[in-house]
Amino acid sequence: GKSKRCDEGGPEGHIPLKFAAGLAEHNPLIQGSDFENIPMTGEPTTKVVGTVRAPIAEVWELARPFGGSDVTKWWKIYDDDEVILDGPDAPGVERTFKVGVRTTGEILASRDDKNNNFVYKLTVAKGYPTGYYGTSTSVSMKEIGPNETEVTWRSWSRLHSLVQEAVTAGQKRAYGGAIASLDDYFNPTLGTLDVTIKSIPKVKGRQYVAIKIDGSQSQETVENPTFDDNLNFHLFT
Repeated sequence: GKSKRCDEGGPEGHIPLKFAAGLAEHNPLIQGSDFENIPMTGEPTTKVVGTVRAPIAEVWELARPFGGSDVTKWWKIYDDDEVILDGPDAPGVERTFKVGVRTTGEILASRDDKNNNFVYKLTVAKGYPTGYYGTSTSVSMKEIGPNETEVTWRSWSRLHSLVQEAVTAGQKRAYGGAIASLDDYFNPTLGTLDVTIKSIPKVKGRQYVAIKIDGSQSQETVENPTFDDNLNFHLFT
């Protein structure tokens, strides 16, 4: 069923979710969801850090909305013109969207305008692989210069070992794409370059390809990739 907003108690800016976070053996389900509330403790299972060439106040103002057309105007991955919210854009609201064959639902758990961060949790995942039990995601920003903002996307997921590599690789692409799209919004590009990885020499240890082109965010293939992987870059000059 749909996740409902819970308005009983709790500090300003946080949804008072009715479960105990951090249980080691079992994480209770997010209210109204088939997915677990994954504790955001220890090292994240996925982490992507990138730089957006714009002042932090402007980057936060753009990335802050959780749904509506405010999201789709800068992040062009969605099939529809807006991301549907089931209520006001505030902690406790759920958004749903479609990308390709996958339909995703996420609930906004908290948003901190003072410290420039927000947290959301997975509630719906149609078209995703089995063995995916839940994800909690944090997006945070910090100023590293008058016109530079560091954006960090972190997620904590519980995954079956058979799907862990594929899911975390997809998360890395999505988070890196989001940061690149934020940067592209403030620094429009001349176009995009698609790179197809055909082969790499056999080497001992970890095998992957990493590419950085013309000031773009660095991208890399999945470890020990199946070739014909595609990487996409924005061109600035």
